[in-house]
Amino acid sequence: MDLRTRIGMRLFSGFPGKEMSEDFKRMVREYKLGNVILFSNNIESLEQLNRLCIEIDEFITAETGYHPLISIDQEGGMVSRLPDSSVVAPSQMAESALEDPDVVEECAYRNGRLLMELGCNFNLAPVLDINVSLKNPVIGVRSFSDRSEKVTEYGVRAVRGYNRSGILSSAKHFPGHGNTGTDSHLALPVIDLELEELEDQLKPFVAAIEEGVPAVTTSHILFPKIESEVPCTMSRKLITGLLREKLGFKGIVISDCMQMQAISRFYGSVNGAVRAFEAGVDMVFFSHDVNLVEEFVKEYERLAAEGGIDKECFDACSERVLAVKEKLSPVTKPESFDFSQTKNFFDETATAAVTEVIPLDAGFDPKKAIFIGPEAFITSKISDRIERAAFPSYMAKEFLTKAIITTADPSQAQTENVLKESEGYEYTVVGTYNAHLQKGQEALIRALSRDHKVILFALRNPYDMREENLSYVNGAFATYEYSERIFAECARILKGEGKLKGHLPVYVG
Repeated sequence: MDLRTRIGMRLFSGFPGKEMSEDFKRMVREYKLGNVILFSNNIESLEQLNRLCIEIDEFITAETGYHPLISIDQEGGMVSRLPDSSVVAPSQMAESALEDPDVVEECAYRNGRLLMELGCNFNLAPVLDINVSLKNPVIGVRSFSDRSEKVTEYGVRAVRGYNRSGILSSAKHFPGHGNTGTDSHLALPVIDLELEELEDQLKPFVAAIEEGVPAVTTSHILFPKIESEVPCTMSRKLITGLLREKLGFKGIVISDCMQMQAISRFYGSVNGAVRAFEAGVDMVFFSHDVNLVEEFVKEYERLAAEGGIDKECFDACSERVLAVKEKLSPVTKPESFDFSQTKNFFDETATAAVTEVIPLDAGFDPKKAIFIGPEAFITSKISDRIERAAFPSYMAKEFLTKAIITTADPSQAQTENVLKESEGYEYTVVGTYNAHLQKGQEALIRALSRDHKVILFALRNPYDMREENLSYVNGAFATYEYSERIFAECARILKGEGKLKGHLPVYVG
């Protein structure tokens, strides 16, 4: 196998639209790009996704000699590339709220089987970060819990479920992205801990390795007390020294996207990818700009010709990737997979996880209520599509009353306008969306509570229900997800018909 093919088989990239772009095809033909990552803009239906995966598999196999890894971020909940109306697993925090490890394993198994039937052979999940920081803008409900023992227990069961399904999975984001208030999509997070102080964050990854997780995803986080110059993805000390040698991981190490600002802004995407290769990362992602593949391949070929690469490391990484690719099978059409059964299981699990924190006011009457809150909005680039009805509109239609849609962070002027429009209503039902990070939402709740009984639904992170907020309300529920299946459960709760089986997986303060 020539050098270019060996480089290309270690790269992932994507393309815009519902079919392979000419730029993408050129990178496959000329630079032997061997793998793909799919996003929401590539998918309009399950049938179309399956056709696309078959075409990708046939094209890349013909041009490179090996089946591609077809990857997708289908964690469930807020991180879903499939249409909301199709088959979407609950978020990991919602699964954890049910306090049943069997449910976690079954969700992972069914998610893996679903993706395999559609043609995706690599799911970039599960998330094994412990959500230590309440102000974490990018993990939140993607995590099982803020306790290492819960993340470890449920993480192992998720890995087991994915392994049973036959799909490749990847534990992320090593060595842990839960203890930061910075989103690595937008900036470079820094965690100022010694290696010994990372022991708790490492426990889920250690357990996943023992369970046989096939891949681990690196984080773009700088740990200056361990590696002063570069983030984990580019650190030989953390990738080869810690993950490979100390923890004994034998599978494939993949990078998070090298176009994230934590890398591109501070080190450059191509330079960062070169250094990731040299650190021992097996495969890197240029998720959104396929033309970076050409730039990277040329640069790495130049370095190789000049003797500027670690050949032993390159050979070892190539062999690991080749071993995985040789086990891949052609993508085919699904035959007898029951999509509706899996959809029903996911929907029932997500709605059962809704958690009662304060019981609904005994006198609640929906005819005396107005529904208020923001539309869903993208809080991190990990979410690449919002196609959902607004909570206030959905609920107002359900109960034939009034809705007020606010901005994500209501101003004082908007709050005063909401107060005026809600005059005459005994109850205000407020759906929050990361209010703990959007102080205008919290201020609105306090203002409404002066003249109304407030019912609170935390429609994403449960941290909106901190004690200081709950002192103003007459009913509070954590839903872990902003979606129509959850809105329907909220309506059932207000009618006294909700399941309410969930328990808070995190301390909300």
